[in-house]
Amino acid sequence: MKTIKIFLASSEELKDERLEMTDLVSRLNQTFKGRGIQLELKRWEYLDASMGNQRKQDEYNDVLRECDICLVLFWRRFGSYTGEELDVAYQCHKNKQKPEKIYVFFKNPDDDDVTTELKEFIKGYESRYGGHFFNKFLTVDSLKLEFVLQFELYQKDQLGEKTIEVRNEHVYVDNEMVADLNNIPFAANNEGFQKMQAELKELREEIEKVRAKQERKQAKMERRKAELAKDPDDEDCQEEYNDAREEYEEVVNNLQELLNRKNQLEKEFQNEQQNLFNTARRMSELRGRRITDRMARAIEAFETGDAHRANIILEEAERDADQALADIRQAKKVGMLSIDELLLKTSTIMSDATIPVEERVEQTYQLYQKAVVLAKEINYEEEKYIDFLEKYALFLRKYAKYDEALTYDEELLSIRVRALGDSHPDTASSYNNIGNVYYCKGNYDKALEYELKALKIFESMLGENHPDTASSYNNIGNAYSDKGDYDKALEYHLKALKIRESVLGENHPDTASSYNNIGNVYYYQGDYDKALEYYLKDLKICESVLGENHPATASSYNNIGVVYSDKGDYDKALEYHLKALKTQESVLGENHPDTAMSYNNIGIVYIVLGDYDKALEYDMKALKIRESVLGENHPNTACSYNNIAWTYHLMGIYEKALPWAEKAVAAFPQNPDYIDTLAKVYQDLGRYDEALKQFERCLKLQKEQGESEESIQETEEIIAELKELMNNG
Repeated sequence: MKTIKIFLASSEELKDERLEMTDLVSRLNQTFKGRGIQLELKRWEYLDASMGNQRKQDEYNDVLRECDICLVLFWRRFGSYTGEELDVAYQCHKNKQKPEKIYVFFKNPDDDDVTTELKEFIKGYESRYGGHFFNKFLTVDSLKLEFVLQFELYQKDQLGEKTIEVRNEHVYVDNEMVADLNNIPFAANNEGFQKMQAELKELREEIEKVRAKQERKQAKMERRKAELAKDPDDEDCQEEYNDAREEYEEVVNNLQELLNRKNQLEKEFQNEQQNLFNTARRMSELRGRRITDRMARAIEAFETGDAHRANIILEEAERDADQALADIRQAKKVGMLSIDELLLKTSTIMSDATIPVEERVEQTYQLYQKAVVLAKEINYEEEKYIDFLEKYALFLRKYAKYDEALTYDEELLSIRVRALGDSHPDTASSYNNIGNVYYCKGNYDKALEYELKALKIFESMLGENHPDTASSYNNIGNAYSDKGDYDKALEYHLKALKIRESVLGENHPDTASSYNNIGNVYYYQGDYDKALEYYLKDLKICESVLGENHPATASSYNNIGVVYSDKGDYDKALEYHLKALKTQESVLGENHPDTAMSYNNIGIVYIVLGDYDKALEYDMKALKIRESVLGENHPNTACSYNNIAWTYHLMGIYEKALPWAEKAVAAFPQNPDYIDTLAKVYQDLGRYDEALKQFERCLKLQKEQGESEESIQETEEIIAELKELMNNG
């Protein structure tokens, strides 16, 4: 276990902040223990206050010299003891002694109540402490966020990737909420953030009103339907029912439009939060470097919530970059600073909600391209160039520019192998990233080649109980699963799960992901009991962490329903498919492809149960969505056509089955199951020539697509029986 001691220095006026930071360090300590890190906080209140042979402050300074991190907080006045502690820490740090890291935070240094003494201290800070950049904070949440970002940089190798994440307007460290973006100025005061929040609030309120209206219209339609059922020949009843149904469908369509807008806006809002957080993280990385006045002004603008002004300030950087490209030898120093500024601008652009998302992505891409040319021309410092390539390749992977991502990931790998060797965690990350690109391109053999190299390094350097090792196991498991090697897939997914349960706990989204992946493998293997066991574990976490009204939870309900269906427990299958449907209708709307999938699955269960009217009801609902959203030639739409055809076939209504079977084959002519349905309908209609033609077509496809010998033999037997029947007249 690695112990990291943290010394917290501040004056009494920051008592509340000290308490908050004490609580944060305590919670981080519990979180990081599973990763092999223990945090120990030292505050002057905790130290022995009894009289001794030396000045009490000297005793505190001795404790400070044993700490790895010194965290210093100032507000309105300059505490002489706090200042002395900072000086002691700085001198030790200069002499390569502990503390290794010093973080200095000023609370609202522009406050009118700040004493003259502290203002003078701030004014001379840069020259006094070797040009180092201090931190400002207005709220406790911004203080806590900056600390965890700095700590992440300090322990990057030990903590691994994805330690800190943003979701639902909060910042989490391994599923432990540490800050609320609504209390951090760079988000809370950001125009785009505020606008999207307001739009989402209005949309959600409007959706609730429309839902209430939908319920009223549905009740009215059901009453008219009941009245019509009593007297089917009453034309007035029929007209009233038709009017009520049209009113209901109009409300449903209106609700669907609102839900689509809400879901899209929620995705965009999540991206905006991520963009803002990424920029904040980038600025945290700059704290330990010498930066330009322009960068300082841009950082200050962003942190107050004005990403647009930060973006405008950095427009100057782009002009400097162009100048550097024109006369690179004379402007090498400017060029190096320009690259840093261009990289900062990639973050501020992605945070600038005044620019459409597509334009932001394109502008960011152009900035990276410009920075690449500039970096090569000026022979950019290797350490910075590695950092730059990592960010650029990540951007390219995120926006599916896989071929370009592969080029830069491979260049980065080459540099790391040369500089760090073939057994360094950073080299492993490059192998992993290249494997990820090949996986996204569908080349699973290549993906495995690189992911196995990454795993070998992670196991050797980080150990078998590290989150990055778990991610590597998970990636390899996914690749083997997509290759159809389920035994290997299971082996690696179980290894990933063991680590995640141990390090992250049994109630973490990554652990849920492992449960789901293992469930998938068991399902593909036909071990439905085991699949169900792991799907239920996945569901338990989804319901606990995400809630019952979340698409991921609905997906879990659906997986469980499919397993119960394949096990023959149709009541349970129906129960879970209906749960999935309820969530999808609520969150995604009644006209969404995922909702259609639930309708489809429910229809299948009713077919097996022999309730063909119910099956048709749900099949038709699925079809209506799929034709509207996906089009008539989509594979899922073809599936609905086939389901309807098969249901009519089972009902013995072959004339109605035929047009649906023909539609299924027309939409997806390479599916032997659909051709088999069409052939059987022809056969039952007595149209043996057409039936034989379709069965022979089905057999050819079954052989080409490598279907089971049992399926091929069954089709061959039907063809032989049909030929004998036709020969006998």
